[in-house]
Amino acid sequence: DARPLKNALANLALGKGYEEASYYRNIEVKFMGIENIHCVRSAFQAARIAALTSNGETDGRFTHKFESSNWLKHIRCILKASYEMTWRVAVDKASIV
Repeated sequence: DARPLKNALANLALGKGYEEASYYRNIEVKFMGIENIHCVRSAFQAARIAALTSNGETDGRFTHKFESSNWLKHIRCILKASYEMTWRVAVDKASIV
């Protein structure tokens, strides 16, 4: 499951849910911690604005604005999940749903 566990638990509280491992054999449900598209898009837009309005600033304002966008946090999480899923398919010969 690409989303964070907290999001799945919130859905569960609303009567929705996620895949239940007990329904299947040889399954592992893993939450990858990727935030929803709205959070990722908002972070991208904040990072983009920081870059476009920097005017070559060297006093740290750009760095602060860019880091506070959390864009790199989202990219790191997406890349980590992509790597792990690729590894599971290529090396462990696992199926991913």
